[in-house]
Amino acid sequence: MVVRIVVAEDSLLVREGIEKLLGKQDDIEIVALCVDLPELLAAVEAHHPDAVLTDIRMPPNNSDEGIVAATTLRELHPEVGVVVLSQYVEPTYALQLFDGGSQGRAYLLKEGLRLIFQMTHEHAVVALQRWLVWARRCQIPAFIELAAKITRHRDSILVCV
Repeated sequence: MVVRIVVAEDSLLVREGIEKLLGKQDDIEIVALCVDLPELLAAVEAHHPDAVLTDIRMPPNNSDEGIVAATTLRELHPEVGVVVLSQYVEPTYALQLFDGGSQGRAYLLKEGLRLIFQMTHEHAVVALQRWLVWARRCQIPAFIELAAKITRHRDSILVCV
């Protein structure tokens, strides 16, 4: 089965890099490349993808357009999965993304994109468990809250890895 994806990233180099990386996968078809939120939403309407891979900050405001896209798509196209890419370790963004539930949603650091394709399922299970242990002990409220949500949806998350 081929997964149809819309990619939204305002940086030309990152966008082209994602296209090259994912384009090598036999089971992925990139149906649109977008540079901003309005273009992303229009591409979803036009192409009906299985998933969206979006930057967290893009035009028009360069703030949280990836989160806005995920929220909008949860309402208008709940069948479309959304992976939000970020170079920022911001628990607030992750909490906003998972606010309506974790099904069909993922938050991934851009550096982690390279690693996730190299990680076996078994390694992903171990890595997630290590992060959850750390998050519970760190005493940072946002990470503790995120760890609790991830724990509740752990099985759904690991299916995607």
